[in-house]
Amino acid sequence: MRGRYGGTVVLLGVILLGTAAAGPVDPQGRPLIRTLGTIDCDLVETTPIVFQGKLYRCEWVRTSYKGNELGENYSRLVEVETGKSTTPLARGCAFSSAFVDGDTIYVTATSTEQGWTGQRVEMFASTDLKKWEHWTALDLDGFGICNTSICKADDRYVMMFEIHKPKDQAGAVFTARFATSKDLRRWEVTPPECVYAKDRYTAPHCLRYLEGYFYDFYLEAYEGYEMRVVRSQDLIHWEPSPLNPVLKASPEDKQIANPQLTAEQRERIAKAENINNSDIDFCFHNGRLVINYSWGNQRGEEFLAQAVYDGTVAEFLHGWFPTEDRSTEMRPLLIIEPSEEYPRHSEGDIIELNDGRLCLIYTRFDSKSGDHSPADLVRRLSDDGGKTWSPPQVAVAQTGGLNVMSVSLLRLASGEIALFYLRKTSREDCRPVMRLSTDETQTWSEPTVCITDEVGYYVMNNDRATQLESGRLVLPVAWHQGPGKPRDNQGIIMGYLSDDNGKTWRRSKDTFKGYGPDGQRVLVQEPGVIELVDGRLMMYMRTDAGSQYICYSRDGGETWAKAKPSELASPRSPASIKRVPWTGDLVCVWNDHSGQHPYTQGRRTPLCAAISNDEGMTWSPSRAIETNPDGWYCYTAITFVKDRMLLAYCAGDKQVGGLNRLKVVAISKDDLR
Repeated sequence: MRGRYGGTVVLLGVILLGTAAAGPVDPQGRPLIRTLGTIDCDLVETTPIVFQGKLYRCEWVRTSYKGNELGENYSRLVEVETGKSTTPLARGCAFSSAFVDGDTIYVTATSTEQGWTGQRVEMFASTDLKKWEHWTALDLDGFGICNTSICKADDRYVMMFEIHKPKDQAGAVFTARFATSKDLRRWEVTPPECVYAKDRYTAPHCLRYLEGYFYDFYLEAYEGYEMRVVRSQDLIHWEPSPLNPVLKASPEDKQIANPQLTAEQRERIAKAENINNSDIDFCFHNGRLVINYSWGNQRGEEFLAQAVYDGTVAEFLHGWFPTEDRSTEMRPLLIIEPSEEYPRHSEGDIIELNDGRLCLIYTRFDSKSGDHSPADLVRRLSDDGGKTWSPPQVAVAQTGGLNVMSVSLLRLASGEIALFYLRKTSREDCRPVMRLSTDETQTWSEPTVCITDEVGYYVMNNDRATQLESGRLVLPVAWHQGPGKPRDNQGIIMGYLSDDNGKTWRRSKDTFKGYGPDGQRVLVQEPGVIELVDGRLMMYMRTDAGSQYICYSRDGGETWAKAKPSELASPRSPASIKRVPWTGDLVCVWNDHSGQHPYTQGRRTPLCAAISNDEGMTWSPSRAIETNPDGWYCYTAITFVKDRMLLAYCAGDKQVGGLNRLKVVAISKDDLR
């Protein structure tokens, strides 16, 4: 079974990403969960707990449960070894959960005055499973509460409770809210910003705490429904596991783990629709984790299953957020966040100046964040290797039309620094221009338009300008539209060349479209070029065909062979390739969708790096740099400074909507191997 802040600048320390876990792992590096199979029908939201040395299961017995003779919702504790159960408790309540603290067991359950949910969380406590004390923990007018889960966090208790209303609090249902208590009796709801998450279906079920982190195991609506885990130190900012999902529907769910199931029940199990794994909960017993979860159609027909993990709770939690083995070290990490005044910072490049300072120039959008919104180019300098940066200073102001964006910085053979960027005059006129600096980016020459033979909408990404060993400058572009011409969304690829240090430019002899092996048209966009050791040029470009396409030129970019798929599996997102100065190898940074790392279909994540020591013919297993399954990471500029590789890339996520952050990270020489 497979597991699965604006304009603010944030500087973080060392971050390590990797794939190791102290406990047992599966071939993908996830904590190894062994599915035992189904143990009952029509049970959900169960909690395995150890009380007075014995393993119990807290069960919510729904009115639809075949053995329910009370005709109402209730809860019970079942001793797993003997099958004996307590007398019913929490009658009329639903979504029960259990928590053990010392010699007392606590059960929480939700009132049902709204039908299937209510606004109250009721608590029950016992030291002998016979006598139960009862009180109301939460009574929230206007709320609809479902699941609950309690953990102890240092000197306080924290309750996670699932809500589906009110709309302004729950968002796109379902959502996790939180309450805290010092004594498990008087509870205080945390501020509304303590939530995960309001933008999509994220039904919470199980909360754990370890070494300063809260772990929320929740249900995500994705290709059915699957269990995922996120963690947080403040219940506001959440980090998803790079190894999600934790559980996903599989044939193993239908194995029979309870020999007492009847023939009728077994037939139901065999014929049942299975599109979800949900409601995980677990406890440590006899040297391993006992895991309960539910599967079924997520529309009322549910089954209770059991699994095990041969390790401790700490190993299990740490395992979903690995910190060692094949680590990629990123330092420092510069994040330029969006603000109301500047809602997007993106598409930049970095160059090292002669005095050792770093110069970052990027696109800063005013008032709106769309690709055609007003923007200028902004410069920041760092004299300490990127630990701190100067305030933003406009390097190139928008002087008309739509905007200026997509920066490439290039140290020319002459020693000058060339600044290339797109000048968008209209939706039919977008062309790269070039400026030169002889004083290390303090001032710039007047712009030279690099495409003068035909006005059109040409796209050239950031960090794409290249100077060959011969001195020729190459600008790879994709044409999409021109005045009076129909738009071609799939793109026509070409290069613009200069043999006089950028004074004049001409189009390559070849222009081409992309085609798949079946002869059908394929989208080709945002090309890049790298010069190989044998003098050929390799062009790579994003496509909608599941991989980067590549083609070669033997004459400095004048003519090109047919573009074909490469082994760089990717979504419709660009790659960036550069030569590593200390090894001579090639490094590629892109969204690896080969299956080596978990990824969200179509999303520009994860951001990974791989090495080729055979000039791009084959690539090493990639290392993940960013792994948020809801993230977007692309338009990466690569710069080598001393013994580090700097990456400047655009980032965003589903919650903030769009590529509106600019991130800068550094990967050490030792980690780039």
